Amino acid sequence: MTFFEIIISLALERIWPGIAARRRFGGFTRFSAWAENRIGAGGDWKGAAAVLLAVLPPVLATAVLYSLLGGLLGLLAFVFAIAVLLLCLGPADLDAETRSYIAARQRGDEEEARRRAIDLAGAHDVPADAVQLTRAVVEAVLTQANERIFAVLFWFAVLGPAGAVFYRLSSLLNDRLPSQPSPEQDAFADAARRLHGILGWLPARLAAFGYAVTGSFADAMYNWSSHDSGQAGWLEKNDLALAASGLGSLHMDSGETSLREGEHHHAAMQVRAALALVWRTVALWLAVILAVEIAGWVI
Repeated sequence: MTFFEIIISLALERIWPGIAARRRFGGFTRFSAWAENRIGAGGDWKGAAAVLLAVLPPVLATAVLYSLLGGLLGLLAFVFAIAVLLLCLGPADLDAETRSYIAARQRGDEEEARRRAIDLAGAHDVPADAVQLTRAVVEAVLTQANERIFAVLFWFAVLGPAGAVFYRLSSLLNDRLPSQPSPEQDAFADAARRLHGILGWLPARLAAFGYAVTGSFADAMYNWSSHDSGQAGWLEKNDLALAASGLGSLHMDSGETSLREGEHHHAAMQVRAALALVWRTVALWLAVILAVEIAGWVI
């Protein structure tokens, strides 16, 4: 049933543009802030305890409710799983944001394109140079796909609705951390980043391998391996793996794009190619999930 739950959730996200606005987690944000202030300050164990206190109750509640619904009526559990997955994707719609950026570049509206690029990259600023801006947006599409889609689908497939909730809450914790936490916040921030990095580690590499399979395999694997030898810690390599494999798969691994000044259409096409690579990889994942489920039915 996992395959159909994922298919329906992804389809609903496409035909229901307003779903992104309904993904509000204000209650969790307030509860996690309370947990941080209550026990998060101090040593590393207190930071880890505060993170677990913030995340585990909603995850366990989701698991228990899903189990109860499954025991009462399978259809209710099916609908519940779809609703949870639909809530945990995103929160913002990667496809819609990317297409808005593409439309702005094709119109030559640089100011709007920069605003859309900032939304995609999750940063306060983006490069002013047109070539570097295009590359930054392509990398954002490749890395945000794991944050908004792949990691959520992975943990949903492994642990059910509770897995999707687990990853989304870890992501929300990571997003609300200040860029420069105070000494009192250090333990909580380190624990939150560690949890998010651990949960994203395997999905990121499976997505990066998917980029290679659905694009230029040799270029993707070479670029990935060359970047993997850097000095970044293993948690920080998640985005590096995704960007390196994706850029290699798209033949953008030289560190530059072929964009020349004023070629708005070409810049838009490069970003469109990155988005297409993401959806080809989603299709590959769905095929693998379906194959595993069919094998389970047969065996």
